[in-house]
Amino acid sequence: MSRRCRRSMFVKRSLMEVGSAVNFKLPIYNRNELENNVLLNAPSSSSLIRTTLLQTETLENDIGMDLCNNSPSGLSFTSNSPKTLALNYPTTPAKQLSLTEQLKLWAITTNVNHKQLSSLLSVLKSFHPELPKSSKTLLKTVRKLNYTPMQSADNSRGKFCYFGIENGIRHQLKISPFAVAIFEGNNKPGSLNQFLDNFITEKINSLSSTGFVYQGVKITVSLKYMICDAPARSFLKNIKPHNSYFACEKCNVKGLRMQNRILYPCNSNIEIRTDEGFLNQVHKEHHKGLSPLTKIPHFGMVSGFILDYMHMSCLGTMRRLIQYWFKPSWKCCISLSLRTEASF
Repeated sequence: MSRRCRRSMFVKRSLMEVGSAVNFKLPIYNRNELENNVLLNAPSSSSLIRTTLLQTETLENDIGMDLCNNSPSGLSFTSNSPKTLALNYPTTPAKQLSLTEQLKLWAITTNVNHKQLSSLLSVLKSFHPELPKSSKTLLKTVRKLNYTPMQSADNSRGKFCYFGIENGIRHQLKISPFAVAIFEGNNKPGSLNQFLDNFITEKINSLSSTGFVYQGVKITVSLKYMICDAPARSFLKNIKPHNSYFACEKCNVKGLRMQNRILYPCNSNIEIRTDEGFLNQVHKEHHKGLSPLTKIPHFGMVSGFILDYMHMSCLGTMRRLIQYWFKPSWKCCISLSLRTEASF
């Protein structure tokens, strides 16, 4: 194939690859005009430009002949002047998403809950019968759930689903936090051992010792802290509830009952609780039994459960104070003007 044919085919192919509608004019000048206007200020060593200009006349004929004889469907070629070529391409419309696909994309990006999405679908279905009725059908969620029946503390039936630590890290490594297990019931789980069995087994037998490999990197998991509210801490540690006389998790002080409340006085005779003392159950009044979490190596049952600011202050003391201040039935309620000022 000659150089001229290859050049004309390249120009034609490049023009045909334009994605959207174009209408541009390609100026065609003869050799004398280009040399006088373009190369007037060009350096004498510009051999590449001079070579291109020498081939302009033949290139003009190649483009016109190829476009006229081999133009694709929808492509028109016009020449309004001896120095211009007009190329008109048909518009290629972008792929339009259906209403179902748009709703699915909207639900995923906005993280709308299933109840709201199902309610929206019920309204839209009267106008668009092709839409599904349920959000589960729209999002194609898994309908079969693998759960274990588990009895609640009030002897009612509950459901327990264990996802696993390693599975959560593998599939949601960039999402924090992720769910390791979920329990659903009318009350807390009736058996602490059954509730923590999968967690303890995976933590001790797999993640702490051997770990797992993710994208060529070996990952080992260690349990450093557990952050819970007071009822959850007493349940996981298998100790007396937070409103008991020996419920303090940091010392062995005995509480005093005053005005229908348990208060823990501070004195010099108190003894600080330690991880070793917890394992040996030195203070029997503090324990209800042995927690399965004691099987996890290098995890302190006292130092590992921190009393965090969110649960102790924001959701505890401050919440109670706000209820006292803004509830009209309490004697310590602040005035209406102060409540209005605090609302802004």
